[in-house]
Amino acid sequence: MADKSARWQTGQMISPPTTQIYNNSNNGAWANGGSNNSLRGWDTTGTIQFGQYSVNKSNGADVYAFHPGGAYVIMGDGSVQYLKENTTAIVVSQLISYNEGEVVTLD
Repeated sequence: MADKSARWQTGQMISPPTTQIYNNSNNGAWANGGSNNSLRGWDTTGTIQFGQYSVNKSNGADVYAFHPGGAYVIMGDGSVQYLKENTTAIVVSQLISYNEGEVVTLD
């Protein structure tokens, strides 16, 4: 997650860097390993949590990077892939699950 000391939504800084801890939805991991890797996701604006999108909507509990239109991620096999910002939480969940047997194709 990019720049955790500030809060970002869809490419815009919402709150400047601070030492304040926001809350669990903007602090910590972007996937909850204790709940079958369920992702938190956001709506298209990055303001409503538990939406369908998981890339570049909010840097709180989300995959976030400062690349236009998406984020580069490293995969378990060592390859680097670009996830577009319209990648859904379902697809990201399939990418991080280790025993569900999904075959995921990124476009």
